[in-house]
Amino acid sequence: MLEFISISAILIEESKFGGIVAAEQKKEVRNLVVVVLSGIGLAFFVTLMTLNCYGPSGTYIAKNILLEPQLLEKLNYNDTNSKTGGMSRFVFNEIEFSYYDSSQKQWRRIKIPHNLYQQFYTAVANDRSILNFPKEMENKFTQSPSPTLTLSVRTESPAEWQQEVKVFQEVNFLPQDNYFRIQLHEQNKTGNWAYFYRQNIYSEVMHLFVEKP
Repeated sequence: MLEFISISAILIEESKFGGIVAAEQKKEVRNLVVVVLSGIGLAFFVTLMTLNCYGPSGTYIAKNILLEPQLLEKLNYNDTNSKTGGMSRFVFNEIEFSYYDSSQKQWRRIKIPHNLYQQFYTAVANDRSILNFPKEMENKFTQSPSPTLTLSVRTESPAEWQQEVKVFQEVNFLPQDNYFRIQLHEQNKTGNWAYFYRQNIYSEVMHLFVEKP
């Protein structure tokens, strides 16, 4: 009987010890995950947020490919610097809307505040892209001067020798039409777009970005 109690006590102690070890292992794993995620940093987070997620039909949802307003000031990542030929840290620069003013026969550029970009993002967030958008319609975006919403980034360092401003993402609108397109950020690909139809989108953005300010 005494031997049985002793064995039981040993098993209980071993069980407690095993539980402590398991808990410590779980804690170490959690700590490792935190360290790894911290090391990846915001740049990877932004990349994940801007990766283009297909919908169930092979189309895109605008909010999955357009940079969220809340991430503008948090945008911070490494990219090639054409001025230096190396890598530099880039941060958010500004939002600009450009369009051709037919009355003045010249292009106009307007700096867009965050609150107006938020309104645009909210309006189109749930729009779904068009599958197999016709090639002749694609060509219209380059054949005519398309109004463009541009999100740009700049080098974080103030050093003049490495200062650079580049486009992070663009949204084009067909003049006097109901179509727009959003630039995609797909890995190892450039010049890709998702095309959308939205009734009166041209007049809406002109009112929001040109008339409203």
